[in-house]
This record gives sequence, C-alpha cells and structure tokens, in this order.
Amino acid sequence: MLDWLIYSWVGYAGFSFLFFSVDYFGRFSRGETVRELCGRIATVLLYLYPAFVLFVALTAQGSYFLPGWAQGPYWFLAAWILGLLVIHAGQTAIGTKLLGRNTVLARALVHSLELVESGMRSEGAFVRYQRLKLLALLTGRPIDVDLDASKKSVRPETISLVATLGAVSVAVTWAFTEIRGLELLGVLDAVFFGFMVFSAILGWALKKRDSNRRRGELRVPKSLWSRFRTDYLERLLAWAGGPCVKSKARRVATNPA
Repeated sequence: MLDWLIYSWVGYAGFSFLFFSVDYFGRFSRGETVRELCGRIATVLLYLYPAFVLFVALTAQGSYFLPGWAQGPYWFLAAWILGLLVIHAGQTAIGTKLLGRNTVLARALVHSLELVESGMRSEGAFVRYQRLKLLALLTGRPIDVDLDASKKSVRPETISLVATLGAVSVAVTWAFTEIRGLELLGVLDAVFFGFMVFSAILGWALKKRDSNRRRGELRVPKSLWSRFRTDYLERLLAWAGGPCVKSKARRVATNPA
C-alpha cells in the first residue's frame, strides 16, 4: 500500500509541474485546457488514494461489530459511499458534474430503469398469457388475449412473479442450507438484483428487435402514394419497355377517346 501512495504522489508532482508550466502551454491553441486538466488530475492524485485507504480501513473495521444479518445492507451502503467518492474524483478530474439533471450518469440511470421497466412489462405479459391460456384449457372456452403489454397494466402479474421467485428462493435456501432468520434477506437481495438484471437484458433485447424491425421497413409518406402509383410506375414501365411504351403512352395522352 505504501508503494501505491508513493506512485500517487509522484504522479501528483509530475502533473503539478505541467500545471505550472504556463509559458510552455501558452504557445499552443489548447494549451490552457491541457494545463487545467493536469491541475485537476494532480488534485485527484493528491487526495484520492489516502481517502480510499481511510475508507477501506474504517469500513472493514466497522463490519466486525455488526451481526450477520446486517452485513448485506452495511456493505451496500459502503459501496454507495465508495461510488460517491469515485464520482466526486471523476467530477474533479474532468471539471464537470456527473450527478444531477441532464448529466451523463442521470441519463444512463434513466435509460437503465426504462430497460428494466420494459423487461418487467414483457415478463408480466407472458405470465398473463400463460394464465389465460391455462384458464381456457380448464374451462374449454376460448378467451381473447391481448399480447400487447403496453396497452394494459400487468402490475399484478409482475408482483406475483417477483413474490413467487422470492418465496421459492427462500424455501430452497431454508431446505438445503444452514441460513436462517434475518440472513435470508441476503438471499432475497441477490434474487431481486438478478431479476432486475435479467429484466434489463430482456428490455434491451426487445428494444433492439423493435429497432431492427423499424430500420427494415420501407416507409412512404401518404402524400406520395398516388405519385408513386402513377408517375413512378409509368417511368419504370417506359424505361423497361423502350420506345414502344413511350409512344403508346403519348397516343393515349393525345387521344381522349
């Protein structure tokens, strides 16, 4: 650990030297931008590694005083704090905000949540379709099924699917392992996290499929339909048939009868 501390301080000294080289960078058009970037990187190298070492020491020491059932939430909170530390270092280095409205991380988070919502909606629609299909088989009567999940709410089916996955995972863990009590919350955390990751992947696949379908379609504006049927068709026939088609088209145009 001491080696990395020495490396970070050597890097701090090098980037600080570049930051104070005003005369050298003044000869270039973007020299001032590069010089300010070197200054921000030097600031990150000076404080990031000591702050990281202090964070790891306090976090590891604090985990020894907590029971087993609290380890999951505790390390989740620690990871969140570490993420904020890394984000703050990145903001300092690039000189712009990464958190807040209309930022890179905010757009990425919104896009990820949209993919998760799309995947969960598709899974809920699948559960509804299977339930209605089973009901039709049991009753012997046909049932209309709307396969478009965007037109109806599938929240009950999605909630039932999540609850079923949680109950099955807890039951299997209880039967085949020695995990008991509040430690089962860690199992639920892992199951729900995996379910969200799977939903995001499914939503991304569905979005990519719809995008490929839209790119594969040839769309003609409605205002050009009549022109496409007449002018372009006549030109195509005239080009394919040669002079005979052109002369026939002229005779038809000149003779109203």
